[in-house]
Amino acid sequence: MTLENKINEFLTDNSYRVYSDKMTAAAFNAAQSHLDNLYDTRQEAGLDADGEDFLSDYYVARIVERVTDELYTTYKFDAKDNAFWVELKAIVDAHNNKAAA
Repeated sequence: MTLENKINEFLTDNSYRVYSDKMTAAAFNAAQSHLDNLYDTRQEAGLDADGEDFLSDYYVARIVERVTDELYTTYKFDAKDNAFWVELKAIVDAHNNKAAA
């Protein structure tokens, strides 16, 4: 399973958490926005959105940085204090560690 699929599954399974608190909602929205931007960029480049290797793991993994930046820039909140971010980062780290092995 690609990192993109893992993150999309995580976002789908945890969409209810948007209503839990302001920081989790911001983290969720930043993660979704990052993926949407990648999809838009890929589409604008005229690349096949249905291809098996749709998004590079390298760019998808930057989702953690995007969420971190969004929480700090907008709310001066340390992302490490947010359970949603911690779980998202664990998915990315586990995928990267598996790929490196």
